[in-house]
Amino acid sequence: MRIMIGTPINSATAYTFKEFIKNQQLIHKATKNKVITVLATEDKKFKPSLPKNFKLIRFKPIIKGKDRIWKIIGARNKLREFFLLHKFDYLIFMDADMIFEKNIINNLLKKQKKGIKSFTISIN
Repeated sequence: MRIMIGTPINSATAYTFKEFIKNQQLIHKATKNKVITVLATEDKKFKPSLPKNFKLIRFKPIIKGKDRIWKIIGARNKLREFFLLHKFDYLIFMDADMIFEKNIINNLLKKQKKGIKSFTISIN
């Protein structure tokens, strides 16, 4: 099973980037399946150094301007394209300014195996 974590990002939202990368590495290690984190950005100036199992893809914004929502939509569309092109089994969107429990993917997969189609994850 191949799992892709998709994350829209740019230099303005990268203020917790180091912590996010560390958290993603913990998630990768804890997850029993193959996981890759793919970051999507329109920001040409954003050139992070990324560890193994991370990838940065670039896209052109749908609508030019300062309205951030269109950049997020464009990033998520590009991430979906990447997901479909590379035939992953699951796509999980995670925001780069949030930290997640390291077993989040294992817990999601357990719920899915039990047939639970809808659930809420609370963040403390």
